[in-house]
Amino acid sequence: MDITRKLLAVNCCQMQTYLLVSITELQLSWN
Repeated sequence: MDITRKLLAVNCCQMQTYLLVSITELQLSWN
């Protein structure tokens, strides 16, 4: 597998997780 493609996939996954956590924290703070 291409190394750059692998790094992009990991980076994308980390961004999605970060966004999910941020959204969850925002919803918790609104309640």
